Amino acid sequence: KTGKNKRVERIEPIEAIEANSRGIYMQEKYLVSVIIPVYNSSLYLQDILDDVKKQTYKKLEIIVIDDGSSDNSLEIARENERTDQRIQVYSFQNGGQSRARNIGLRIAKGQFIRFIDADDRVPADSIENMLSPVANSDSIDMVIGNFISNSPYGLYSGNELENTEISDRQFAQLLLKTPRAFYFGAPWNKLYRADIIRENHILFDEGIAWCEDLLFNLEYYQCCKKIHILNCKNGVYQYFVRDTGATGGIKNNKVEEARIEEIRYQKLLEYFEQYDLQEELKLGWKYINFYYRLTNCVKRETGGRSLRKRYKTFAEMLTPEDAYEYICLRENDYDPRVHKMLKKAMEKKQIHRMFLIFLFKSWMASHFTKTMTFIRKHAHLRIPTDY
Repeated sequence: KTGKNKRVERIEPIEAIEANSRGIYMQEKYLVSVIIPVYNSSLYLQDILDDVKKQTYKKLEIIVIDDGSSDNSLEIARENERTDQRIQVYSFQNGGQSRARNIGLRIAKGQFIRFIDADDRVPADSIENMLSPVANSDSIDMVIGNFISNSPYGLYSGNELENTEISDRQFAQLLLKTPRAFYFGAPWNKLYRADIIRENHILFDEGIAWCEDLLFNLEYYQCCKKIHILNCKNGVYQYFVRDTGATGGIKNNKVEEARIEEIRYQKLLEYFEQYDLQEELKLGWKYINFYYRLTNCVKRETGGRSLRKRYKTFAEMLTPEDAYEYICLRENDYDPRVHKMLKKAMEKKQIHRMFLIFLFKSWMASHFTKTMTFIRKHAHLRIPTDY
């Protein structure tokens, strides 16, 4: 029965009831608080809410924080609140994504916390898969899973990692290989213990425009003893690069970016000093975007440098001894085949061979890009741009 101010009771589909009776779903003894910040996400919000509502693990507290949206995001959220008792919707004046997440943390009552962005997607078995390791071991402090992305930038997604439990030191060594990667910095591919967050007063920094995710995670990592690395066939999350962000926030400028970059470096340094890995971090920071710079220096700009000058720059980048140390440290930093060839070429002082390989790759990338642009323009085909 329903009244004017009553919510509609959610009726469990018969297929789900039968599946539970067959023991497909784990025993739902944990309450998971799912926190979704929303800012002008009306184009995507219904999809992500449907994804969360259809999770195979049902014991959820779905907290939607509307961050002062000017579109109809709040109306969409309210409509879902009326039809699913697990959904709670709160609306505040725009204060940024960090503030929205912090509000969600203060409201959350679950034993575990899951952050999800309003413009992404989540596989139906995501939360169930992330809870499975915890159900088997109470000593696990965090679960971090692989994800799928439509980004053209080749994000490190953890797809090549083994499904295993590791210590805090092993995790630090893993993080050291790609400290800037979304896999480690983003909150949406992780399952957090709420008691660790509360007891250590861990919150998102509301005073910075970006990198707040990594800073939050670094504080949490320092409280972990065991972390489970999860690798699922469909990932635990689907990250989409959209034209607009998840929430409103502070606009960056070069001075602000430099300030935040320094904060990030110092926080990472503090974290790795616990494991006596600070020198490795310094080396990695020195050679940040190393492969990008190698690729960029072989390109031929219009009226630019000669082939001889480009080769000289390329060779100078590979000459320092610590450049080889960096290549040995960063096993997951680039295409494994090119990485292996570069490492071997540096060992045998065969720099000219790698220069030719990078030159060929650069030519192919440029030629392919021009070809695709021509086809899209003249054939009017909807060809994906993230080729």
